[in-house]
Amino acid sequence: MKFILYWSIFLASCFSVFAQGHAYDEVMTKNLYMLDTAQHPAAYQTLAAHFQRLGKSEKDRWLPYYYAALCQVRAAFGQENKKEIDPLVAQAEHLAQQADSLHPDKAEMLCLRALMNFAKIQVDPMQRGQTLGMQAVQFLEAAHKINPDNPRYYLLTAQMILHKPKQYGGGEEHARAYLKKAVQKFKTYEPPNKFSPDWGLDIALGLMMHGKE
Repeated sequence: MKFILYWSIFLASCFSVFAQGHAYDEVMTKNLYMLDTAQHPAAYQTLAAHFQRLGKSEKDRWLPYYYAALCQVRAAFGQENKKEIDPLVAQAEHLAQQADSLHPDKAEMLCLRALMNFAKIQVDPMQRGQTLGMQAVQFLEAAHKINPDNPRYYLLTAQMILHKPKQYGGGEEHARAYLKKAVQKFKTYEPPNKFSPDWGLDIALGLMMHGKE
């Protein structure tokens, strides 16, 4: 009788874990589809809340918080009012801290940190560009040391070079080598799992096509 009771409890716990995993997969798949199709800041902010809610229910998973932070950063980039950027990036940084506490992919988090700096620079490029730009470089170089095959390192480095003055090594000509490398890496890079970050190929291709015009 004790054996039957134990086995019933064991099967129930297994089913519960399976059900939770299945629900997580469904929600992540839906949210990532919405992320791929989102275009406006309001949509990104709504989606950030969805990812954050998932993170609260899946307490040992870092990816929901990563994507919530990414959504907030993309919302920041879409703001016409520059006063709205810093609060959004602050929310992204808080979400990134939550992801950091859950043993994330360090290279991806460092790339995300660099992206946050890019957003903050937009508020006042003259005052913030040098300090935050140098910090972004440090984030990206650290990410590259951890995983030299991560294509987002090459993409974000290219974007940074594109916005750097030519007299300091910036511009399309210098960025092109990184864009080509990014595209190559995107074609061969295999994310650790099906929900791992894989964004950026469309951005790299778009920047390359723009440079040909």
